[in-house]
Order: sequence, then structure tokens, then C-alpha cells
Amino acid sequence: MKTITISDETYARLESIKAGRSFSETIDEVISSNVGIRVDKLNALSTAATGREDELAKVVQGIRKRTRARTVEAPPRH
Repeated sequence: MKTITISDETYARLESIKAGRSFSETIDEVISSNVGIRVDKLNALSTAATGREDELAKVVQGIRKRTRARTVEAPPRH
């Protein structure tokens, strides 16, 4: 376990969205969903770029490795 320091504003925003979860779970979800959004955008670009799918797939794979991201289903947003 590590201790981090965040601004009061950031703390208040995290607290408002954590909905009974821990701060770690909330932060992890935010990070994962943002990476997932970027990967989804790259995937959309790869299907639109006829003939360049392999090149963009390599970029997505590199991003996943660097960020240790994996594709997961996001929970429904209310």
C-alpha cells in the first residue's frame, strides 16, 4: 500500500463518484475506462483505415503493454 497526496478538489470529486467503493477501486476504474476509451478510438480508426489494420493493431498492442491495460466490459453508466 502507498500513500498519495491529492488536492482537496480532486478528493471531493473522487468521493462524489466512489459510490460505496474504496478510493483505490474508484481510481482504478477511472484509469481503466479512460484507457479503454482510447483503445476503442484506435480500434475504430484501424477499421476505417483500409489496408493499415496491421499497423494500427500493433500500436494498440503497444499501448496495452505500456499501460498494462486489458479489455474489460465497462459497467453501465446511469
